[in-house]
Amino acid sequence: MSTVSLAMWAASHIESQEWGPADDGDRTRQERRVFLGTVFALDPCGRYHHMLSPNGYTQKCGRFWESLERQLEKRGMWLEAGEGDPCDQYAGQSRDLDDEAGS
Repeated sequence: MSTVSLAMWAASHIESQEWGPADDGDRTRQERRVFLGTVFALDPCGRYHHMLSPNGYTQKCGRFWESLERQLEKRGMWLEAGEGDPCDQYAGQSRDLDDEAGS
């Protein structure tokens, strides 16, 4: 799946997620997330790229992750790894409560 398609999928599916408190404890914001998949399923090389890994970080994989981040940002989201398992990848979105008072 292309990064554009993945970001479009995330944008349409994040709408069904409930808003919750911001992870950083900021009471003026809410956040929500949608699971994109694991690094192993999403990465063009099919592996987790640790900075000390002897497998290295290929340009192809680097371009994929940079493009995915850009595509998500264009849609008001960000990419983040799972808290319990860093191989799990999520698209996140936040809103200021002041801006959403009428919603």
